[in-house]
Amino acid sequence: MRQALFDTLLTEDFDLDTISWVAPRLAVTNMYGALSVNMHDDIYVVNTAAEVATLCDFKLPVEPHEGPDAVVEALDVLTNVIHEQIEATDNNVVVHCFVGMERSVLTCAWYLCKYKNMSMEDAYQAIYDVRPVALDRRLWVGYQVPACSLSYEPKPSV
Repeated sequence: MRQALFDTLLTEDFDLDTISWVAPRLAVTNMYGALSVNMHDDIYVVNTAAEVATLCDFKLPVEPHEGPDAVVEALDVLTNVIHEQIEATDNNVVVHCFVGMERSVLTCAWYLCKYKNMSMEDAYQAIYDVRPVALDRRLWVGYQVPACSLSYEPKPSV
C-alpha cells in the first residue's frame, strides 16, 4: 500500500530535488536537493534522516518508530536550531530527509507552528502549496502541537 502511494506521488509532475521555500529563509527538499546547495556559504543544511550520510551543518534523525515523545523531542531540538540560524545569522535553512516528503516536512511544519504561530493545518497547507508531494505525518507526534515560542500577553480587560 505504502509503495503504491509512493509510486503515485512520484508520477506527479514534481521534481523531488526542488528546494521548496515554505517560509522566508526556510526550505524543504530531499537529499539530492540538499547536495545541490551544500557548498553555499549562506545556506545551513539540516538532515533529519538517519540513513542519509550527506554533508550537512546539523543532523538529528526524526525516528517515528521510537514513538511520539521521541519524535517531539527531536522536533523541538531541530526547530530550535532552525530558529537560531534564522534569527542570529543571515543563513537560509534547508531541511531534508531522504525523499523530502515526511520527516523534513514534519520538521518544517513544527517550526511554523512553534515559531510562526501557525496552526498545524495551516503549516501543512503552506508546505503543500509549494511541495505538493508533502505527506501529513502528525500521527508521528500523536497529533500533539508544539508549545508556541512566541510570547503572548493577553490584552488587559477594560
